[in-house]
Amino acid sequence: MPTIIRMVKNFWNRSIQRQLMLGIALVHAILMTIFVADLVSRQKAFLHTQSLEQTEALARSLAANSVSWVLADDVMGLAEIVLSQKNYPNIEYAMILSPRGKVLAHTDNSLLGLYVQDPVSLRLVNGDPGIRRLVNDANLLDIAVPIFSAQQHIGWSRVAISQHALHSGLRKILRDGIGYTLLAIIVGSIFAVIMARGITTGIRQLLKVTRQVERGEIDTHVENERLDELGQLGDSFNKMIDRIRQSIDDLEKSQKFALEEKEKAERYLNTAMVSFLVLDKKGNVISVNPHCLLMLQYQDTEILGHNWFETCVPEQDRMEMQKRFTIRLQKQLLAELPFESTVLTKNNEICVVEWRDTHLFDQNRNVIGMLWSGIDITEKKANEAELEKYREHLEHLVKERTAELENALENIKTLKGIVPICSHCKKIRDDKGYWNQLEAYMAEHSGADFSHSICPECAKKHYPDMNLYDD
Repeated sequence: MPTIIRMVKNFWNRSIQRQLMLGIALVHAILMTIFVADLVSRQKAFLHTQSLEQTEALARSLAANSVSWVLADDVMGLAEIVLSQKNYPNIEYAMILSPRGKVLAHTDNSLLGLYVQDPVSLRLVNGDPGIRRLVNDANLLDIAVPIFSAQQHIGWSRVAISQHALHSGLRKILRDGIGYTLLAIIVGSIFAVIMARGITTGIRQLLKVTRQVERGEIDTHVENERLDELGQLGDSFNKMIDRIRQSIDDLEKSQKFALEEKEKAERYLNTAMVSFLVLDKKGNVISVNPHCLLMLQYQDTEILGHNWFETCVPEQDRMEMQKRFTIRLQKQLLAELPFESTVLTKNNEICVVEWRDTHLFDQNRNVIGMLWSGIDITEKKANEAELEKYREHLEHLVKERTAELENALENIKTLKGIVPICSHCKKIRDDKGYWNQLEAYMAEHSGADFSHSICPECAKKHYPDMNLYDD
């Protein structure tokens, strides 16, 4: 049953023209069927009532005409009266009965003088005198009327009329009704075809243009000369196509501009000496720029789609970095100070990177990931460590030199006291009692070195022939 229903639905919904034709034909069929059925029913009731009235009137007439003949017991006269009824259309039989049920006259002469024996007639004879409808069915009407004389019951007038003619007339009415119904269905179907073609022609044209637009042919239009609702729909459809074409042109311009801006941004990112990294909410790498790949020593196919923390973060720092990443996603902080982290390259080398991060949102302002930008500060960190080492070394040297200077300063302060010196040879006695040359003593206690020369007075005195200071 569901399959049949589905087949009927598919057949019905295949086209509007078919729906209009079948709908109008079905409406005509239903209305005409109801009309014919009602007409036949009313006509049947009318004809049946008319037959009852005619049969009763005929029985009354026969009873009235038979009074004198019954009183005179004139069988021949009664026979003439009864036989005169035989020419009445559709009469089945007519008879005159005595009160005891003896046939006094009958359209069938062979029954004269006999007594009725059938149950219907016996109920009539044994009952009270009055108009009786002995048989009232679809095939026969049998009505009995009592015959009175001076208010004395002297017999029965009984007439039966066949209903076959009535049914024949009803069948003719039914045939005519079916013919009119078929004619109405045909005329309605023709009108439905004409009306459906007028409607579906415009709809088919709209459907044709719609399919062209669906294929991307937006330079088409609906050829519209109608003034009805379909014409208005066609005008609106043409305006919609124009707006779509304009929107597509604007969209293409916007896409071209966006593509140019994207290419420009990608060039900036690719040439920038900064590593850019896009992570989704699970920490998987979505995008990475060439500078970051160069730092990591990976190909893009080797890292895209992989988890950043499991791939590029040393194991000892992995848990802490994942925890920080999760907190940043949940709190959705707008900005945060740069942070440093270690990065593990493909060759198991450790780099130190200073990162800055920001959230990425979808059109509903839901967080979909993070954008990291980082600078490799490994060399900077190494230089800082080397500088720290040099600084510590210099501090050590400064401390040693300071100690030496402080010691020399103490010695110089000693020379400020009383220094025993020979008045002739100018030797100086040290703390141990030894006599030292002036130059040696001063060099030991002050750190000063001496170079020997000769003054002009001594040169003239000791070397007069050499003229050392002559101009």
